Amino acid sequence: ETTKLEVPAAIESAPVTSIGAYAFYGCDRLTLLTLPNSLVTIGESAFSACTSLLSVTLGEHIGEIGDHAFLECYRLTEVINRSRLPITPGNSSHGGVALYAARVASGGCRIAQWQDYLFCMVSDRRSVNLTIVR
Repeated sequence: ETTKLEVPAAIESAPVTSIGAYAFYGCDRLTLLTLPNSLVTIGESAFSACTSLLSVTLGEHIGEIGDHAFLECYRLTEVINRSRLPITPGNSSHGGVALYAARVASGGCRIAQWQDYLFCMVSDRRSVNLTIVR
């Protein structure tokens, strides 16, 4: 079962600017994660041990990702990076968000479903890249 979490940009009119340490630690059913543009920091181990996590979309204003924020996210193979952080596949910096990533793309990601498959659609205005995420 695919569990998608899209963190809202605001809750009761207050902007969501940070995710605290260990906030989603061990959420092993989480598969797709989208973080809003309002988010600035991700706390230490915030998404550690989310062992089913496949894809993360980072918002534009993320400037700090805490230590081990994505530790033990062994299935996290795709990162859509809309931030200015220099995230590259296989790199353990920035909380290990791209440690297991097969690809890191910039721009937005739109999830689309066709039959039993989920796709991450990334457009760079010249082409559209479809990646199966489930």
